[in-house]
Amino acid sequence: MKYISGFLGLLILLLAVVFALSNRQPATLAFWPFGYDLAAPLCFILLAAFLGGSLLGSAFVMFAFMPALWETRRLRRELARERKRNAELEEERTKADAAALKENIQPKFKLSGLPGRQPGDRFSYSRFFSWGPR
Repeated sequence: MKYISGFLGLLILLLAVVFALSNRQPATLAFWPFGYDLAAPLCFILLAAFLGGSLLGSAFVMFAFMPALWETRRLRRELARERKRNAELEEERTKADAAALKENIQPKFKLSGLPGRQPGDRFSYSRFFSWGPR
């Protein structure tokens, strides 16, 4: 990709040089309400107009994306705060688990899918489904 970008940049530079050499005749720009006249080669006038338009368009695009940039920065700060808080809570939980193991305290909540059941208990669907006469 780096080579393609470099090649395209050289191609655009070559086209700009050919354009400048092809349009060397003098041109006059008149600024009517102010009474000023500007005499310069046509290539400079056209390139200045192109650069001015590019800069103006870039400024509009930049200002259009500023709210999104601010929102992204705010969300990154919020994410960093939440990650820090999560790490603190995880450390606190680890310390509490270690203290509970040391004192041999059972957990307050059962970790199972159904109330009153423990992992490893046998479960049969025959209570719910009947495959024959009852």
